[in-house]
Order: sequence, then C-alpha cells, then structure tokens
Amino acid sequence: MAPPLAEPCPVPIPLRYWMAASSQLMAQVHTIIRRTIHQYDVNQAVKQGHPREQVQAGLVMFVQRFGSSLNLNLHYHLIVLEGVYLDRLVQGLKPKFVKLSALSDADIAAVVTTISQRVTRKLRQLG
Repeated sequence: MAPPLAEPCPVPIPLRYWMAASSQLMAQVHTIIRRTIHQYDVNQAVKQGHPREQVQAGLVMFVQRFGSSLNLNLHYHLIVLEGVYLDRLVQGLKPKFVKLSALSDADIAAVVTTISQRVTRKLRQLG
C-alpha cells in the first residue's frame, strides 16, 4: 500500500483572522473540508463498483494556528488514505482495503473548487 498523502491546506489571509476569532467557524470549515474529501473518495469507490453502504473513507485532519515565526498562519494538515475500506462496519468480517485510482490534477482542482464553493456559501450564510 502506498503511503497516504500529507499536505498543508492554507487558509486565505482575511479568513484566517475571522476563523482565529471564531472556533465555531473554524469547526464548520473543518467539517466542510473533511466531508468533501470523504464524499469524493466514496464516490470514486462507487464508480469502481463497490456498494456505497460498504465504503468507508479515511483521513486525519487537524488545525495549526501559527507559522514558524509564531505568526497567525491558520492552516489544516491532512493525511488522506489513497483508498477506502470495505465491510468495516459488518460484524464478523475483516475490513478490506481497496486502492482508488490515482488523483489527477483535474481531480484535485475539482475537490478544491468544491471546498471553496461550500466555504463561500457558508460565509454568505453567516453574513
């Protein structure tokens, strides 16, 4: 199995200050990122012929609030599996890891665009 991808996910500077002052907003953006990536992985597994109800994607994500000079540099760190687990929740079955197709630049751009649109929609809802 290939190692998971690990990349920092920077937040635009004006939004950093708003998120730094609002743990609720930070949590909402965290949820948007996590769900969007999870949905993408599940959809890819379904396209490969796996039943949606058996698919479980995996990622670890946390917030870092500062840069190397202890300045405000809010960003997310992510470790995303390059596949999904099947049958994870079925009693008596051992989970099976299924590698997904490699991501193209267009795939990554589509996920980032979706995250951006969802975060923008959330910010508009909040005023």
